[in-house]
Amino acid sequence: MENKIKFSNENLSNYYLTMLLINNSSKNYTLSESCEQFLERFKHFYNIDESNEVYVRMFEYSKLSLEYYQKQSAITMMFHLFEQFIKVFFNISTNENYFSEANKIVKKYDYKFEDNTYYELFNKYRLLNNAIKHGGIKELKKLYPELINTDCDANKYGTILDNSLNIDNSIIDECCISLCEFISEMYAYFYDNEYIDE
Repeated sequence: MENKIKFSNENLSNYYLTMLLINNSSKNYTLSESCEQFLERFKHFYNIDESNEVYVRMFEYSKLSLEYYQKQSAITMMFHLFEQFIKVFFNISTNENYFSEANKIVKKYDYKFEDNTYYELFNKYRLLNNAIKHGGIKELKKLYPELINTDCDANKYGTILDNSLNIDNSIIDECCISLCEFISEMYAYFYDNEYIDE
């Protein structure tokens, strides 16, 4: 048969492992409890016992992976909150191209998002958010190569299954601060020009 889909068992196994990890990370566990819960489910899913060397290696894998997923989740949740604020602030009902719609609205008030002091950082985290959600890293890699872990091949599994993105606590803090400051500066403009009906 022509045009067969190329997909390895390793990819399938990593998919299952990741689904278990994401599921556990959404619970209210500490990292240690999440690892223990994951290992119990892993043991049951693969029908192996604790003496198996694969089981032993999974603890370190689960710890590193859960830390990575928590950092990714922090970025996407903060950016999602930012998007929701923009939609609510400008009464935008569309889910697609919300920022394009917002751009049309702010021009009526002689405001440009591009003039916001934090626009470049907003764009950085927009690209990072998109890389996490959709796996595309081309533009992110071009503009912010330091955010790409060159030891990983994002084309192999995407950005969720591997540590292909360099996200540490300083990145999470910068994302939080810059998205807050962006909103603060934008809000001040609309407030100072009496465009807000309180």
